[in-house]
Amino acid sequence: MAKKNYESAVQMIAVAGESKSRSLLAIEAASRNKFEEAESLLQQASDHLDEAYRLQLDMLNDEMEGKPVEISILLIHAQNQLTMAVMAHERAEESIHLYRIIFGTSNG
Repeated sequence: MAKKNYESAVQMIAVAGESKSRSLLAIEAASRNKFEEAESLLQQASDHLDEAYRLQLDMLNDEMEGKPVEISILLIHAQNQLTMAVMAHERAEESIHLYRIIFGTSNG
C-alpha cells in the first residue's frame, strides 16, 4: 500500500473512531437530559465524520484519476470504521430526538 494511502487509512480509522465515540457520548448526555451537551457532542461527531469523508474522497479521486488504491485489511478496517461511525451518528440523532420527547423538551 502506498504510504499516502496507508496514512490516510490510519487517519480515517482515528477520526471515524472519534466520531463514533462522540456520537455515543451524545446519546448518553441526552439520556441524562443534557441536550446542550448532546448537541455539542453530535456536532463534534459530524466534524470528525466530515474529515473521514474527506480522506475517503481523496482516495476515490486518486482511483478515478487512474491511480489505483491497493486494497488491504487496513483499508477495509478504515471503511468499516467509517460505516460504523455513520450508523452511530444516525442512531445518536434519533436517540436525542426521542429523549427530547421523553423529557418533554421536543422542539418539533
